[in-house]
Amino acid sequence: MDKTILAWLILRIGYAWLYLYALKMLFADWSATEWVVGLVFPCCIRLFAILCVLSMILSSVMLIFGIYAQVAGVILFFYNLIGACIHYRIAAVIKAEQQVEMSNKNDQDIFKKVQALGIGGHVTSAQKNFILAAVALFFMLMGSGPWSVTNLLW
Repeated sequence: MDKTILAWLILRIGYAWLYLYALKMLFADWSATEWVVGLVFPCCIRLFAILCVLSMILSSVMLIFGIYAQVAGVILFFYNLIGACIHYRIAAVIKAEQQVEMSNKNDQDIFKKVQALGIGGHVTSAQKNFILAAVALFFMLMGSGPWSVTNLLW
């Protein structure tokens, strides 16, 4: 197999897998999924949560099989920008949390470390979402490459 074809397939499958694997966690705790979506969409939360999950599924399948991959790229570009906003907002929620005054010094130190890890983790996850948005733009511009069902739309 030509290594260019293999590279395209690895990119398509790997990128799609990222979204498909995340679905497991989103479905496992739907109330947490709705809470997270509510950080960006304060009204119609359930509707937007369902739309986000559907966009993950549909776009992943479109990329894997090369069916209108440019449309999938557009969808995932906006999805990832929303994801970055969500991670920044979760970091702000973690930063706003305060340790209970009755805790001992050791517990307070542990809380501060965990809080710093949570903030750092979500800020870096937001940055990851910008990279994922860039890859989505790549698919928007280039399509899904060889072995695609449909051709480029633009």
